[in-house]
Amino acid sequence: MDLTLRNLTLSMGENAWINVMSGQRLVLENCSITTCGSNMWRGIVLDKRGDRKSPEIEFISPNFIENAETAVYLTRESIFNIEGVTFNNCFVDLEIVNQKGNSNTNTIFGCNFTSSGAGLIAPHLGERKFAGIVLDDVDLVNIGINSTDVDDANTFAESIYGIKSKNSSIRLLKSNFHDIWENSTSTRGVCLYSESDFDFTDRSIQVGNGSSDAQNNFSRSISGIVGFGEMTYSIRNNQFGINDVAEDRLVRQGIAISTNGNKDITISNGNSFRQYNNGILISRPGGKGTVLIDNNDFFKHLLIAVILQEPQLTFLRFILLKCWMLQLVIILLVRKLVLIKHELEFDYPCSIE
Repeated sequence: MDLTLRNLTLSMGENAWINVMSGQRLVLENCSITTCGSNMWRGIVLDKRGDRKSPEIEFISPNFIENAETAVYLTRESIFNIEGVTFNNCFVDLEIVNQKGNSNTNTIFGCNFTSSGAGLIAPHLGERKFAGIVLDDVDLVNIGINSTDVDDANTFAESIYGIKSKNSSIRLLKSNFHDIWENSTSTRGVCLYSESDFDFTDRSIQVGNGSSDAQNNFSRSISGIVGFGEMTYSIRNNQFGINDVAEDRLVRQGIAISTNGNKDITISNGNSFRQYNNGILISRPGGKGTVLIDNNDFFKHLLIAVILQEPQLTFLRFILLKCWMLQLVIILLVRKLVLIKHELEFDYPCSIE
């Protein structure tokens, strides 16, 4: 059975939730869902049971969801199209868990994952929003699309994490991150945070695809991309720090990748780094992977452009750093390193230390 809700305002009580059961489809168009009291409502849940048909949810722009503990919870092959939704003052906006199979038909674009920044209501009274999207054990999720329309971009703001991922593969396109700040621990305040177990599963993080129509922007936060564990990375044509204004910079680093196993790391196709402390930090890459840092722009660094720390027989190929700053610093803390090709090109006079 399909249920379509159109042009409605729903006020939900504490612990109230919407359950889309197996084989059912919910369509929301121009709806607003909020709490009717001083406590959060639970959210919308899609959970396939057994061998039944997958539940489905579709948001037809615009929609507004606020004050939920987890606004939308998806699991077990749920089918979803999340377009043009504003999530406001929820603890978690979208959580996807144990999602198997090819997810190319599932879309998330044109959404605003945000909060007022003044603290949430009970049961998270006074806390900061945790995350826009939380992923756990997801084969592949597409966040954003390739588009020339600015309204198709996702925005993540005013939370501890923009996206927090564990054991999941992500394709991230046309998304803007700003005002992602920490509460206490050093791994928080991250626009895109991912970690992966060493379990011989082929996971990947793709951020941008080389096209300007798919560019992601990271600014005014603690860190842009932070990753730990066995994953392949492709990061192409993104902006880390939007302009040369100090307030818009990333406080710690643009990209920090650690212990990624024998997987490849590609950071190329015109990534731009502005007003950063550390532009790129790669720590303990594995022995059989390739690190490719190619054709990136570094502007007005505050400390270090590229750090490669403790590579172990890593093939470092085609390092080409195009910069427009007065000074570029590269640090290689090397145990064992084989340089296939090491090339530096400067379009502005620079010195290297």
